[in-house]
Formats: sequence, structure tokens, C-alpha cells
Amino acid sequence: FGFNHSSYLQALLARLIWGALNGNIAIIKSFLGQITDHTNRSKGFSVLTFAWGFGAIIAPFIGGALANPSFLSDSQFINHFPYILPSLACLTLQLISGIVCLIFMIEPKQSQSLSNHNHNHNHNHNHLKQN
Repeated sequence: FGFNHSSYLQALLARLIWGALNGNIAIIKSFLGQITDHTNRSKGFSVLTFAWGFGAIIAPFIGGALANPSFLSDSQFINHFPYILPSLACLTLQLISGIVCLIFMIEPKQSQSLSNHNHNHNHNHNHLKQN
């Protein structure tokens, strides 16, 4: 959006497509379900809800503060592309998040309940073969 200054409709359409293709909340909830157990699952999902709400409150504030900044009013580049700073801030945060995830996120092992389910299924299947 930072380089788009020609059409509000074009920016709105791009944002609509971006939102329609963004399905990360289901993946996040699935990951949380795999890395938590009954003792800390409610805390994990509470943190997710808090972080999501906090982001929904603080992101527009940051975007608005960076749009048309008064301390760069003499810059021709900023005057031509007034929304480049919020876009670059968003890009920077997304790159940092992606790098942190690549470095520190570990693929969760198969959950114990799924292992028990598979074991019980195989045991029942073997028991049926014997009869």
C-alpha cells in the first residue's frame, strides 16, 4: 500500500484479496493445541486472544502515527508516497516474526492422545484379526 497513491478502490481491493488469502489463525490455533496440554491450554489460548486484541488496537495507532509524519515533511519521497512508513513498519515486523519462527519454532511431536488413539486402533484391529 505504501506505493499505491492512485486509487482508493485499488488499495481496498488489494486489502480484500489479502484478507481472503490470510488463513493463519487456524494454523496458529492448531499449533497451540499441539504444543499445550490440559494444564496450560487455557493460558495459551488466552495469550493468543490477548495478543490478537492488542495488535488490533495498537496497529492502527502505529500506522496513523507513521502516515504523513511531520518530522519528514520536507522529504519529496514521503510527500509522494505518504503511506510508505506504515507499510515498511509492517514489512519489518513480518520479516522479524518470520525469522524468529524459522529459528525458534520447533515442529511439535505427535501428541500423546493421538499416539494412544493409534495404539488402541492397532490393538483393536489386531484383536479382530485373531478372532
